[in-house]
Amino acid sequence: MKSRFITELKFLDRCDPNDTIRPFRILDVDGTFVAKQYEKQLDINLMKRFYREIVRLNQMDDILNQAQRQGRISFYMTSYGEEATHFGPAAALSDNDLVFGQYREPGVLLWRGFSYEQFINQCFGNIKDVNRGRQMPIHYGSRDLNYVTIKSSLASGMPHAVGAAYGFKLTQQDRVSLAYFGDGAASEGDAHGAFNFAATLQCPVILLCRNNGYAISTPIHEQYCGDGIGK
Repeated sequence: MKSRFITELKFLDRCDPNDTIRPFRILDVDGTFVAKQYEKQLDINLMKRFYREIVRLNQMDDILNQAQRQGRISFYMTSYGEEATHFGPAAALSDNDLVFGQYREPGVLLWRGFSYEQFINQCFGNIKDVNRGRQMPIHYGSRDLNYVTIKSSLASGMPHAVGAAYGFKLTQQDRVSLAYFGDGAASEGDAHGAFNFAATLQCPVILLCRNNGYAISTPIHEQYCGDGIGK
């Protein structure tokens, strides 16, 4: 990683070409606080729940990933290394806020109360699946938990999330929508359309990029020319 870590959050100065996106952190790799100003603000019980849910998600990933390798289900993608991108936003959002997932966000559903049985029923596409087996595995959705059913096509949920947010604004609902996308999806036309409509219509929407630096088979240096994709 070329960028230096920062311990203070700030808005970027778009007029300053040297003011580039930098990774923010509170803890270093050894677990030591490097942003002391946040130490007393942390809720220990909330941190314990984060850890507990991450372990639960890892356990489910292990079981279902092995099931896919054994041919018991047709498709599965794990969330290893990206768990914090699920539970951090899930904790910050209201349960009434609308979430548009991509592929690796089951932790949001887990946080909101989706059970192991519901995850497994969906992946196996059995009669107990809320979608009655009409979706591919890991294409979760829950009307009760305000989680829109996942779509296979990358970035397609982004303009939908912006549209939903604009609807919230027009009807004066105290809600936001959140759409996940990856660095690869950022190259899709839907992403750029969503960015523009979100900005021009001033929608209450969060477009959250899980930038892992490698979109399946295409490294980021072949996808765009810039200093990074903000998360």
